[in-house]
Amino acid sequence: LSQKILCSMSGNDFLKKVFKSNVKEICKISLIREDNKPFFVLLEAVPAADGKVCRVIVLDITARGQLEAQFAYQATVLANMSDAVISTDSELNIRSWNHAAEVMYGWTEQEVLGKTIDAVCQTEFIDTTAALAQAELIERGVWRGEVTQQRKDGTLFYAYASVASIRDTHGSIIGGITINTDITERKKEQ
Repeated sequence: LSQKILCSMSGNDFLKKVFKSNVKEICKISLIREDNKPFFVLLEAVPAADGKVCRVIVLDITARGQLEAQFAYQATVLANMSDAVISTDSELNIRSWNHAAEVMYGWTEQEVLGKTIDAVCQTEFIDTTAALAQAELIERGVWRGEVTQQRKDGTLFYAYASVASIRDTHGSIIGGITINTDITERKKEQ
């Protein structure tokens, strides 16, 4: 196997550091399999009391790295969406609030996390009621419609809301995700 050191030192330098420091050291390296596919391992080395040998644990972290890259990509997509994206838990407490939501509502994510979406947005449903929208969301897993909501400064605006329930592996609702588009200008033209 060939190796690329990602901890800014060679494999020999890493081991020298372990023996010199006489404490546990950790290093992430990239190795190449016989089929030329790279994989990543985490090395954890601990010197023995005699200072002549060390115990090395090798942990394949390739899947973890792939998951981290996928999560980073999804976070970038969410941060760059032009519509407000808000997630809540099953009690409607806000769990995430993207940058577009900050711009649309005037609240920072830190100001709204943990508050209920109802308290922050002051939603009024158009052509339906909150109870009917909630019933449809529970039955179908999604609700879409027009609402009015309130910004931090108290001004009202129209939004097209698309709400989906988030379910666990057992089918129980554990939260929701809402994508809101400001349609105030379109409503003024009608």
